[in-house]
Amino acid sequence: MAKVLIISDKDVSLPFRAMGIETSLVQNAEEGKKALLEAVNKGYGIIFLVESIARDLLNIIDQITENRNLPVITIIPGFGREVSKAAEERLRQLIKKAVGIELPE
Repeated sequence: MAKVLIISDKDVSLPFRAMGIETSLVQNAEEGKKALLEAVNKGYGIIFLVESIARDLLNIIDQITENRNLPVITIIPGFGREVSKAAEERLRQLIKKAVGIELPE
């Protein structure tokens, strides 16, 4: 079974921790980058990354996933009012790479 990790702030991590899923608490993109790279090196198979942190790490996420099947990195929304659309941008990039065209907005 693949190891699962949630990289997020405290509020987002609480429901996952209640389900017994391992979490890494971060406050900013620099801490998120460090936690993400450590998780990759430790062999996590699935990494959930909160959108507020992921928006600044899209290039690193692309570098990690470009030549690997694992980990699967999924961006999840946070609880804040701010919407960064990092998950939407990541999906656009993946579609463009897969089919060679950019989708209209």
